[in-house]
Amino acid sequence: PGKRAGIGAIGLKRNNNGMVRGERSGRSVLKEKQILDIRSSYATGNISQRKLAKVYGVCQSTISYILRAETWVHLL
Repeated sequence: PGKRAGIGAIGLKRNNNGMVRGERSGRSVLKEKQILDIRSSYATGNISQRKLAKVYGVCQSTISYILRAETWVHLL
């Protein structure tokens, strides 16, 4: 009684700063599998960041952040 369920109680992962990561954040457009697909597709050298952005419906800068591991770091 009187206790609120914390975010951990409902199974969401938080990073060291206490923020929810990845597709569980609620603000995410992409899913974890898509991030892995983006990284592997770009690694082949056959597709540009701009084309990946168009395929996944995000900005080129979003793709760049993913590839430089500025976002989705927990999937490295």
